[in-house]
Amino acid sequence: MTSPLLAGPAAADRPLETIVFPSGRLHEVVAADDDHLVIQLTVAPMERPNTPHVHDTSDEVFEVLGGHVLFTLAGVAHHLAAGDSIVIPHGAVHFWQVVGDRDLTARVTLTPGCRLHLLLRDLAALEVAGRVKDGEKPGLRDFALLQRRHRHDVRFATMPRPVLRMVVCAGLALAAVTGRRLL
Repeated sequence: MTSPLLAGPAAADRPLETIVFPSGRLHEVVAADDDHLVIQLTVAPMERPNTPHVHDTSDEVFEVLGGHVLFTLAGVAHHLAAGDSIVIPHGAVHFWQVVGDRDLTARVTLTPGCRLHLLLRDLAALEVAGRVKDGEKPGLRDFALLQRRHRHDVRFATMPRPVLRMVVCAGLALAAVTGRRLL
């Protein structure tokens, strides 16, 4: 799905979509088309890093606008502060954790564009429904449903691919038996 880019100076101040998590995380989709996806985010300091993940088809640029983040790319940790950025080539395992006592503000650009914002929307809906808590991972059924729906945009890299496939299949079977659906 292609969304038109907003044009003009007034439009540049308005995001295409704002995804707000009950935990306070904020993701503003600034641009979403076939060429790139741009999301500006605000995230409070975290007790644990987010889930290791991979974008198999998109390169990512993560730019820190404010705050501090400990960014791990391909097993190497990088401390980033305002003005720093890191390039994550497609296929590279990465994860990050907001550190310090200030919220992180950052801009993420994925090229070519993808639908990662739809995963964020689904995660926020699960959090609103109480099916996942801030900083926690979804249960097996929701994990499998998320991975199936968003596999072209992100792959969770907490386990080797063959094991991931088996876990997703088991979770999908359990979701089917219990009638579990994403919101």
